[in-house]
Amino acid sequence: METLAERSKKMRQESIDNMRHRNKKFWFSPQAAEMAERCRQIKEKAISRLPELVELAQEKLSEKGFQVHLAADQQEAAQIISKLLNNAKVVCKGKTIVGREVGVTSLLERQGIKVVETDLGDRILQMLGGEASHQHHPSVHFSLEEIAAGIAGEARVQVEAKPELLAGAIAEQLHQQILGADWAVVGCNSLAAQEGAVCTVENEGNLRWVTTVPANLLIVTSIDKIVPSYLEAMEICYYTGYFAMSQVTTYIDMIAGPSKSADIQMKFVQGIHGPKNVHLVLLDNGRTNCIQAGLGEVLYCINCSACLDICPVYYREGEKFGAIHALARGLMFTEFHQGLSQEGEEALELCTKCGLCTKVCPARIDTPALLEKFSQLKKDKRL
Repeated sequence: METLAERSKKMRQESIDNMRHRNKKFWFSPQAAEMAERCRQIKEKAISRLPELVELAQEKLSEKGFQVHLAADQQEAAQIISKLLNNAKVVCKGKTIVGREVGVTSLLERQGIKVVETDLGDRILQMLGGEASHQHHPSVHFSLEEIAAGIAGEARVQVEAKPELLAGAIAEQLHQQILGADWAVVGCNSLAAQEGAVCTVENEGNLRWVTTVPANLLIVTSIDKIVPSYLEAMEICYYTGYFAMSQVTTYIDMIAGPSKSADIQMKFVQGIHGPKNVHLVLLDNGRTNCIQAGLGEVLYCINCSACLDICPVYYREGEKFGAIHALARGLMFTEFHQGLSQEGEEALELCTKCGLCTKVCPARIDTPALLEKFSQLKKDKRL
């Protein structure tokens, strides 16, 4: 009989096979090469100017009505978030890798706050429990019958085990949860310093709900998401969709402060059809140290997941090959924000340095070269 671990691996590999089949024509096309050249240029320049851009972003975001909180590390970010949401009862959450870095969900649950994941895959995993089978497709290992049973147990509703019916039932539940939430917590894909705006990409539409309905919005992001301008921020969003699934995402949105209107006597008031209060936690957590160590290229990542879907080691090992951030790149960065465990050191040695991740990366992050440099720094005890 097939074990859960075996099924998880099988379904992860099927998911990756599907993504490879779908994307390989684009990944190795002249169009992708042109996009990658531009994406790398944007990220390279942004990382080289990061201290200046952080200062500019803080200034412009504040002017737009964001309440900005700089956090040096995950402990400080956790303290800020804990204090901000201290009186919250229900928090609806979007997918955020930086939020995982801080441990937002467990942090809030320890305070007795109900946290509802609104990304469909994350919500299924939250209902049924267990470990994610893929960083971007966390619940692909569950059968239709298991998902139907999860819905029945949670909402006391019987749903036929068909994908469209299951998705619809979960979405209906989530809509009710979002309508009753007093806070939303999301991440972002890019941040425009000059305009003081954050950009998000998605396909499901859950981020549109959670960034609009609750009265209070918290964006948890990191300094490496910052680029100089709105146009560059939108380019990053465009590239994220293409390298993830060979097409633009269904939604690309920009948030430039709280909801507001001046339609009554030309006087601005906040909180019309969207949040009245928008907070933004801007996390460093080792990123500055990473740059200073000469490994700033690690931070060129735009989280498209192309590397996950091409990596032969991830195909075999899954989430074991990585930490909060995936693959060898993620393991190298882990050294800077929490230190690599013995298990992490061993996982890093699994990298074959084949360079396939570089070939499909929108920023052409040269992981094999970075790994050589990282290993030398460790050997010289400079990390």
